[in-house]
Amino acid sequence: PVIDGGWSEAVISVSSLPRSIEWLETVAKWQVRSRGATDAALLRHWGLPAHARAEEALLCNPGDQSGCVRLVRFEGVPQVQIRSGAQAWEPGGLYSLMTRSRDTDGAFARHVALGYGGVSDPISFDYLGVQLKNVVLRGPDGVNLAIYERVRPPLGGWTTIRGLSSPFNAMQMVRDRDRARDFYQRALGY
Repeated sequence: PVIDGGWSEAVISVSSLPRSIEWLETVAKWQVRSRGATDAALLRHWGLPAHARAEEALLCNPGDQSGCVRLVRFEGVPQVQIRSGAQAWEPGGLYSLMTRSRDTDGAFARHVALGYGGVSDPISFDYLGVQLKNVVLRGPDGVNLAIYERVRPPLGGWTTIRGLSSPFNAMQMVRDRDRARDFYQRALGY
């Protein structure tokens, strides 16, 4: 296996595949790599009842082989948004998928044109001598995308960025940091 090669994909439960696909195609400029019914074996692995069904779409930043986002729309099972308010203080689930951009203002404008908002307008700040521009976009179903643009010094590498890069990290709010760290280290082997 490749160490520090990033994750293969993040999986997000959505209420509407067309709406979420349009959002990610427009704002992030990602492309649908595959779309269809979710394999029944995977649904069983997730512990869902035999009557459950799901449809999915895999979206990726063109040119990237990892860091894709798999959207899944479930049918036949009750569903509740884990982070319905998409607020920073809500524990559970992921707060945001973190991406890079060379044009945060452009991504924000595309996002707003679709009728969505953010935690704030894009802000600029200095982090240990690095000038950054940042915004957290609130999308459909409480999904947040964090955008980081390195203003100075220029960002090296990341040659495939068209809109937003593939997610390179995720942020999660937890009630107890030590218990959460223990879970990730002992149960998941991080």
